[in-house]
Order: sequence, then C-alpha cells, then structure tokens
Amino acid sequence: MRKWGAVLAALLVLPPVPARAVEAPCGRAEARAIVREFVEAFNRGDVDYLDRIWAPEPDFFWFFDQGDHLRRSELSEDRTTLAHYFRQRALLGDQLHLRSLSARWQRGWHAAFGVAFELHRVS
Repeated sequence: MRKWGAVLAALLVLPPVPARAVEAPCGRAEARAIVREFVEAFNRGDVDYLDRIWAPEPDFFWFFDQGDHLRRSELSEDRTTLAHYFRQRALLGDQLHLRSLSARWQRGWHAAFGVAFELHRVS
C-alpha cells in the first residue's frame, strides 16, 4: 500500500464587500461541512458529486495534489481534467483521511473565506 500526504487548499473568492460588512456569507461550520462532504464523496467514488462541488470556470482556480505529479503541473489549473482525475483515483480505490482543517473569514481586500486542509491519501 502506498501512503503519502496530499495538501489541498481552496480559496473561495467572493465579490468585493464593503468595509462595513462584518459577516461571512457562510459560517465556519458550513465551510468545514463542505470539506467533510468532499472527503466522504471521494471515498465512495462519487465523481458526479465531486465535479459539482468544485467551482466551474471561470471561478475555478486550481486543485493541487502534492502526491500526484500530474496534479502538481499545469493540469492542476485545468478544470476540464478534474472529473477524470477523480474517476482515476476512484478506480484505484484511493481513500482520503482528513488530517487538519482550517476555515476562516478573511476581511482583507479580497473579502474571501479561506479554507485549508491536509489530507492523507491511501492507495
């Protein structure tokens, strides 16, 4: 069994918000739940669901996998390759284990919700 860590990070960029805005459009609990749903869907091989929860073009930024040389290349920024990647991982029987999860509202110039998580993928 091949084991290694994969680090993924997502930044959900939202339209600029006036400085007086104090609330995130969703809470920390909702952001954490989405990550957990991603892990569960990945582990059951639900490629259709996985494809739906990632941002469509032009909002998609990247999906990076430290342990897969293809997802470390320019393919990580190509949204059209994502469903194929998930399908290949499912065919290999990969499973994800959530190691850490951070979700926080960032009120700076970009007014975005930052979500970072570390996963361990087992093939």
